[in-house]
Amino acid sequence: MTAEERIAELGEEEPTSDPSDVYDDVTSLPQWWREVVYEFEENGLRPYQPSRFTDDEIVREVVSKLEQRYDVEIRLGAKNPEPDGPWAIHVDGEPVADVEHRREPDGYTRYGVSSDRFEEIVASAIESDDRGDRGSGSDSE
Repeated sequence: MTAEERIAELGEEEPTSDPSDVYDDVTSLPQWWREVVYEFEENGLRPYQPSRFTDDEIVREVVSKLEQRYDVEIRLGAKNPEPDGPWAIHVDGEPVADVEHRREPDGYTRYGVSSDRFEEIVASAIESDDRGDRGSGSDSE
């Protein structure tokens, strides 16, 4: 079954907001993650699952680590309001690279770059005098 077929199948299922369907122990999650899980549950949404890189590292954890290390603000934002496609990596408000993303059948977003490559992109942007020189976030570079 393709990812698209699985997503369509999930859309036809009765939604559940019970986090125990996804997590063995919500209390063992980091605070930010627990808060979002409970918010999703309160609003009757499917259990929250955080965005990931291709190596399954959690985006928020990697971004937080890099923001602390370099004393910068890092954001990922859609370039177009399309379900899948390129998003821009911003460092201190400046776009530094594009990265593909897609929704996975399990309900989370996967960015088309490893956490190591993401760290390289951010470090390079910070070291560069010209953050406007956009690169690609692909792992093939």
